[in-house]
Amino acid sequence: MVYCVVARKILFVLNVVQWPNHARNCSMFIRSLYQRSACSNLNSLHQGLSLTNKFDPRLRTFLLNIKQNFDETGFQGTTGSYRIGEIKIQHIKALSRLCEKLLQTEDYLHELKALSSDDDKIGDLAKMVHEEHEQLDKTLTQIQNEALELILQEEDSQTEGIIMEFSAGVGGQESMLFCSEILEMYSNYCDSEGWDFELTDVERSDLEGVRHAALTINDPEAYKRLRFESGVHRVQRVPKTEKAGRVHTSTVAVAILPRPSEVTVTIEHKDLKIETKRASGAGGQHVNTTESAVRITHLPSGLVAECQTQRSQMQNRKVAIDKIRARLFQMKIDQQLASTRSSRKLQVGSSSRSEKIRTYNFPQDRVTDHRINFTSHNLGEFLRGARTFEILLGRLQEESHKERVAEFLEQIKL
Repeated sequence: MVYCVVARKILFVLNVVQWPNHARNCSMFIRSLYQRSACSNLNSLHQGLSLTNKFDPRLRTFLLNIKQNFDETGFQGTTGSYRIGEIKIQHIKALSRLCEKLLQTEDYLHELKALSSDDDKIGDLAKMVHEEHEQLDKTLTQIQNEALELILQEEDSQTEGIIMEFSAGVGGQESMLFCSEILEMYSNYCDSEGWDFELTDVERSDLEGVRHAALTINDPEAYKRLRFESGVHRVQRVPKTEKAGRVHTSTVAVAILPRPSEVTVTIEHKDLKIETKRASGAGGQHVNTTESAVRITHLPSGLVAECQTQRSQMQNRKVAIDKIRARLFQMKIDQQLASTRSSRKLQVGSSSRSEKIRTYNFPQDRVTDHRINFTSHNLGEFLRGARTFEILLGRLQEESHKERVAEFLEQIKL
């Protein structure tokens, strides 16, 4: 195409200087270049129209299976195969429609390939074929993304929010100080997102650190955004109490518990053992004078929750029951994941309380997430829960989605 432009400029000069023979020959040469360019474009289009490169054949097999079952049985027996659990009925219908759209798009592609195989067609047809091919590629990508979103959709709608639990780990007072900073980081992020949150439980140290804390976030979006923050957060820095200037390593454990509705997880009163005692610590005359602290044991599971930060026993009882309900829901989710995951353990989203997920290195002004090799050298902004922190949350969601897609497709045999 560059040669064509140059040749047209030469033709213009020849006409200006009035050399008609040379201009006539140049004009014929330009026409030949355009024909070769158009045919070359069509040939490259013909070679590039490969459905297997644009739409995963394993997903295509799955959609055809869904559509066939749906056409034959309607709603009966049309649940997700390949160990992905059940797919909702409305999603089955949507997947069947997507399969019809896929087959229709494939027909258009086959017609386009037949059209592009005619090498006698040049000029406007080449442009039309190219534009149509690009549009069909976008359609296939859209169908694939929509199908995967429906198939791998998680039950985020069952959660009303989350309970974040923070526990100081290795490092003594330094660990408690960093636990306070981590708690502030997540509180700042909740503020920036406009989420309703409350510090429902906290046990502070003598140096204004935090031994243990629970942050309740009342927003359905919180679980989707923060679910991958569960694990051990490691900090490397020189503590304020260190006189020799040595770098110490401390840890803080973070647990994310989805808060289900009372309908999702029902707790029978007869299954609870409720104990009361007098609250301890700072709090004025109310502390140590009334039995407002509550310890509740869920007898069937053995789960125990305590709360003493609220002023009344009823408030503390509600907080403790919410913790038990959240832990029971998390156990249910863990059981589902254990039954659906393959032997290949996912790197994102499988973090337990004992797994180190992130390092905050103050001397190097660096934060590193070890699951996806994410590194940022703006630690101050990260700890404010600002843009860098939000970028990491997005990256974790993207990587988790890629892993789940790969795991799902691996289970499908052609």
